[in-house]
Amino acid sequence: MKYLPSVPSVLSVLFPRPLIRAINTAPALTRLVQACNIAFDGNSEWVVIKYGVYPNERGLQVVDRESAQAMHTAFNSKVSRLANLFRGEPIYIGHPDDDEWKRANPGVRAEAVGRIRETKVGDDGLHLKFAYNEEGQRLVGGAAPAYEAFSPVWGMAPTTYKGRQAFRPLELYSAGLTNHPL
Repeated sequence: MKYLPSVPSVLSVLFPRPLIRAINTAPALTRLVQACNIAFDGNSEWVVIKYGVYPNERGLQVVDRESAQAMHTAFNSKVSRLANLFRGEPIYIGHPDDDEWKRANPGVRAEAVGRIRETKVGDDGLHLKFAYNEEGQRLVGGAAPAYEAFSPVWGMAPTTYKGRQAFRPLELYSAGLTNHPL
């Protein structure tokens, strides 16, 4: 499949929201699974974006129940589901849907190796059901996976945290497989 602009980025042009796009790379947030080995349910698995405050080059990112609920609601909106042809948000190798990342990593393929199929708000964070195609299964499966972490790309709104400027993620755009979450 050839690369198409991220559906949320297309939607944000049609229906502007004052969200700031960011890649989150905090290691506590991005580990795919314990011991870096993925247990598949067929060709899918659940991962969790845990509640917490995570540093980012754009500032502190506050992931709390409000953030998780907003991302869950946006993910399940009819507009978002239709925009992604009911397939879910893409999972890439890295972040080829981010212009800045793409400039720093020329030549990287921009094909999805999986999709985020479902979201749930839990007591510990936002649960995402990842489903991989054959290439994705090969990249994250087995005793020595090629990729052991992921980093989400999301839209954030300004907020404050303990009197400091911070951001709260409100929309999940995609996820990128990585080995360098820092």
